[in-house]
Amino acid sequence: MEVSFSRMRSPMSRLTSFWFAITASLGLAFMGGCVHSRDAEEAEPEEYHESQPLPAAPSMLLESAEQHFAQGRLTMAHSQAERVYRLEPRNYRVIFLLARIAYENKSPEDAEQWAYKALDALQPQFTAERRKVWEFIATCRRDQGQIDAAEEALREAHRLRKD
Repeated sequence: MEVSFSRMRSPMSRLTSFWFAITASLGLAFMGGCVHSRDAEEAEPEEYHESQPLPAAPSMLLESAEQHFAQGRLTMAHSQAERVYRLEPRNYRVIFLLARIAYENKSPEDAEQWAYKALDALQPQFTAERRKVWEFIATCRRDQGQIDAAEEALREAHRLRKD
């Protein structure tokens, strides 16, 4: 069974208003269910690139999985991403894709665990990607009702923006 790519959102509640206030105070924007840095257009010290490019077959599978994900075909995306993960368990792109798939499948707990693995796979100099993962973790925590933990993740993302 396919799950829709877009998530239904309830009307703005006190919790959502609180969330907007937190993200605004940290210079972040809340768009489409995820937190995004308002300074995403800033030049980063180093752009992400894989330290060792994927071999051809896993690379093609990962590209296909990303396309399926973008088109909302989560079952196919998950299947192909899992295959790549078995071949390349330290690849940030596939791990973060699995996190996003879990989130879209309405499993923020699993998504958060995958996001931590993505952080572990990233080298410290890739601050833009690390910030994106921390913002994603904040979104997962917020969806689990862990507001204090979400704030903590947003502070970590904000700290990376300053570096």
